[in-house]
Amino acid sequence: MHAAAGRATVDPMDHSSPRIVVFPMESGPQGPGRPVQIGSHDVGIAESWDDLDRLLERHGISPEAPVVWRGGGADTWV
Repeated sequence: MHAAAGRATVDPMDHSSPRIVVFPMESGPQGPGRPVQIGSHDVGIAESWDDLDRLLERHGISPEAPVVWRGGGADTWV
C-alpha cells in the first residue's frame, strides 16, 4: 500500500518492532534520496515508496510496518 494515509506512523516510545526511520532528503554519493535506517543500521537511500518497500522487504520487514518520518512526511520525496 503506497497511500500515505494507509501508512502507520510509530509511537517513538514503542519498541515492539524494529524502528524504521526515514530521514530528510539529501544528496550524497548514492544520489538524492531519503536515507533509511532500521534499528541502528543505515540500510540505504529511498527515492520513492517503491524504493522504501524494496529496502524493507530486503530486510525481512513488511512494507506495512510503521515508519518514523523526519524532515517531511510520507508524501515528501522531492
